[in-house]
Amino acid sequence: MEKKRLHYKVSEECLANLPVENGSIGFEKYCNKKQGNTFLCIMHHENGLADMCNVFPMKFNGKIYGVVYPDPIDMLIEQAGLFYAMATNVLPTFAQQKVEHSVMSSEGEEVNMIDSKIAQQIIAYRVSSLTLSIMALESFLNSNIPNDYTITRSGESINKSEIELKFSIKDKLTEFKTIYNIDSKQYQDAISNIQRMVILRNDFVHMKSIPNSKNAMSDGLIKSYETIMNSDLSKHIQDVKNVISIITEHQAAHA
Repeated sequence: MEKKRLHYKVSEECLANLPVENGSIGFEKYCNKKQGNTFLCIMHHENGLADMCNVFPMKFNGKIYGVVYPDPIDMLIEQAGLFYAMATNVLPTFAQQKVEHSVMSSEGEEVNMIDSKIAQQIIAYRVSSLTLSIMALESFLNSNIPNDYTITRSGESINKSEIELKFSIKDKLTEFKTIYNIDSKQYQDAISNIQRMVILRNDFVHMKSIPNSKNAMSDGLIKSYETIMNSDLSKHIQDVKNVISIITEHQAAHA
């Protein structure tokens, strides 16, 4: 069974046959195109190693810049952490400004009311952090299912493509335990925590108008807002990183 993703490298033979001209393609004419303007770039370093990447040309203030396409999983995880940091920094920044509205509790406590746009930022950054972290995890799982992997359910053979489309994240995480013989309490605990956050992510992404069962007049998203505000998203992001790390380690052991 093929259990490793394909990784493309630049061979010495390929490098030896590359044209010696540096920048022989005129990039400027591609900067304003709307398609067909991604280029394969091979950078040969003095240590003999070569990096291969895809580059998108952009022009700004008369100069041409190359935007290197990142690994999508690394990009999503890093951005999830950035959004969480932004969410935690909004309130300290706002607290330094003049508060125009406040209310008093029955016990005489003053509650400073946050401006609606600032409040929106706090929640939106948290939702974005949660959403991107789950996207990163599912991207990792889909791209690391072995190409020739199949399972049988109810007498029907299910291949990699069908697993990607039809299986939930929880099902995929469980399937990886079988693929790589993962027997780890840390992995199982992370799955449980991640599943709760997946449900929360779905509440925001799909926005189904389901009223609170105890009060038909209640906004169904109140519980979701409360949960996202009470959740330790830094721990959730770390759970996602831990799952990716555990699967990667078991992949290496089965190579």
